Amino acid sequence: MNSYKKWTGAQRQKSLKLTNEAMKRGLLERPHKCRICGQEKGILHTHNKDYDVTLELVPKMLDGTATEEEMAKVKEVLVPICWRCHMIHHSKYRNPEAHDRYFEEVKNGKQYPPVYHHDFDILKENGF
Repeated sequence: MNSYKKWTGAQRQKSLKLTNEAMKRGLLERPHKCRICGQEKGILHTHNKDYDVTLELVPKMLDGTATEEEMAKVKEVLVPICWRCHMIHHSKYRNPEAHDRYFEEVKNGKQYPPVYHHDFDILKENGF
């Protein structure tokens, strides 16, 4: 896994492992609907907005010592997101105009078809 913002690939991998374990145990919900566009089909991911939060608090969830407030904080930073929204979100600096256009379309109600395979050619229709 690559470094992202201030987090190393190793930190991100550790957070993913912890998050997946919490999902496996039913402590965190698996994504079932994109929080951005509403897509419920195809590939759904969990975007982590703050790895510091998950690295600190998910272990507490796993050992049963997390408070309700801490659990809510973890759930706040883990965003259920469809593959298309996730890939375009991470392409903001590659093509800011296409990024902004896509999210404005989605905000205004446009629904793109679900993505079932990690096919980056799909993103060409959005200008990437």
